[in-house]
Amino acid sequence: VDGKIVAIPMTLHGSNWLWANKKVFEQTGNPIPANWQEFLSIAPKLQKDGYIPLALGAQSWQLRLLFNNVLLSVGGSDLYEQVMIKHNPEAIESEAMANVFNTFGKLRQYTDDNNADRGWSETTKLVIEGKAALQIMGDWAKGEFSQASQVPEKEFICEFSPGTQNRYLIVTDVFVAPTTNKEEDLAMQEKLISIMMDTETQREFNLNKGSIPPRTDVSTKGFDSCSTKAMKAVVGGAKIIPGFNMTNKGLISNVLMDSISKFWQSEELSPEQAAEDLAKAIRQASI
Repeated sequence: VDGKIVAIPMTLHGSNWLWANKKVFEQTGNPIPANWQEFLSIAPKLQKDGYIPLALGAQSWQLRLLFNNVLLSVGGSDLYEQVMIKHNPEAIESEAMANVFNTFGKLRQYTDDNNADRGWSETTKLVIEGKAALQIMGDWAKGEFSQASQVPEKEFICEFSPGTQNRYLIVTDVFVAPTTNKEEDLAMQEKLISIMMDTETQREFNLNKGSIPPRTDVSTKGFDSCSTKAMKAVVGGAKIIPGFNMTNKGLISNVLMDSISKFWQSEELSPEQAAEDLAKAIRQASI
């Protein structure tokens, strides 16, 4: 359309979600953390009571997802955009970015020792079973709670991840229709698009997938409190931020993920050095 590719959106997933075991927080008398400083203040208490404060599978993409949440919270929307979207080396080697790495590094001590290469769904199970207090994961994690017959606000709590309220870090599924001059193909494309963009189709599809409809005029009927919370945020003016895979490809993507993983796995690497190393790698990858 007008020389640009236009995609047909079917879902809006969010990757800045906190999933918590309600009973763990009630029994320990701790509040759901609204920011990372609050988490760091209650994490030792959760640990002392025998719980894993932060459930994490230390696969590179899970580390990147957690880091992005910390970046958005501690660094703010502007720094997130400069680092993850515009890949600005000056922003990456800033004091603000070192502070992000510093907060990210403090989370290591509140994960468990068996987290290496653990899948996200196995990690979610730790929260479901009450072995861990919370997990930072996209809204696809809700399916694991549903399979365990758990209900939001009753057995588990869903909130935007610490410090990311009023922002929505999206992951979306879209379709594109190839250019064609064949009338029968164009007619079929139009029919498919009209069905996919129909409000009821989007409502039913997203109910089954656990995401929310990209259309903002879809009925909230049938959606649980987690989904309605997301829908209200999007309609209510939350800042929509494109997720990692929407803004990073190939070499740049690998550089970012490798740098995040390297810092997590090496406690000897300072936050300042991690920021400088990442900026250097971004400069080299951009040549």
